[in-house]
Amino acid sequence: MRKIIFPPIRLAFSCAGGLVVFVAALFLVESTFADEKLEYYELTNNYNKDMCLENSSFCSNVDLCEKLLVNFNSEQYSDRQPMVCERSFDPKLGFASPKWQPILDGDIPWKAIKNAYLLRTGESNQENFEAIWEVERQRLQTLSKYETIFWISAFDFDNSGDEERIVRLVDYPCSNQNEANYIYPAVPTIFVLNENNDLDVNYIDRIYIHADLFQFGSRTYAALWRGHADYNEGEITIHKISRVRNRVHLTNAPLCRFEYLQ
Repeated sequence: MRKIIFPPIRLAFSCAGGLVVFVAALFLVESTFADEKLEYYELTNNYNKDMCLENSSFCSNVDLCEKLLVNFNSEQYSDRQPMVCERSFDPKLGFASPKWQPILDGDIPWKAIKNAYLLRTGESNQENFEAIWEVERQRLQTLSKYETIFWISAFDFDNSGDEERIVRLVDYPCSNQNEANYIYPAVPTIFVLNENNDLDVNYIDRIYIHADLFQFGSRTYAALWRGHADYNEGEITIHKISRVRNRVHLTNAPLCRFEYLQ
């Protein structure tokens, strides 16, 4: 159940003419309910804070996880709950997100998008893929006439200390009221461009679908949504991004796990 935290009510007593007057900090019951604070997420990591104090390496992500818990429960994001399609990050809490800029029609990196789509479909027959891609390109071109679906940003994607050019393709609608999206969000594909405006081969092990990138303490992380049918067991998981044998990976085990309180 979603937790509701009520603000404290302070009572002051004064006696006058045998009458006891209760003066409450909140004068009306309605105002108490109006000021109620909702908790949308609960941090479900199995760490012990006392152990963290004794051994900082044991729980090096405590600060990250607890700041994210405050962030995801922030009242400023109340109209975005649950954060199925996109996670929001407050810079006042020390978070940074890519600053996405729209890609103009003449600058769309079609070669990179084609190669990213090849990985997305997993089609091994080149002739079949070319036929599929022709239809897909027409769909993307038509869609881009009515809304911005191609975005670009400079961001340290792999914690190398250098910024990469990352492209965000938003070509399917997503709604947190859609059960299919709750299970598997239809949200952006993110990939990295090389100097030739093609898909960077160092990043092709994984196309980062339904992931939001953010930074905290100069490190880049990925936030994903996971859910089940009938709007059950929704959660946000946070993953470290690392480079292994010249390829970029998301860690399988999440650093932080936040259960959505329904």
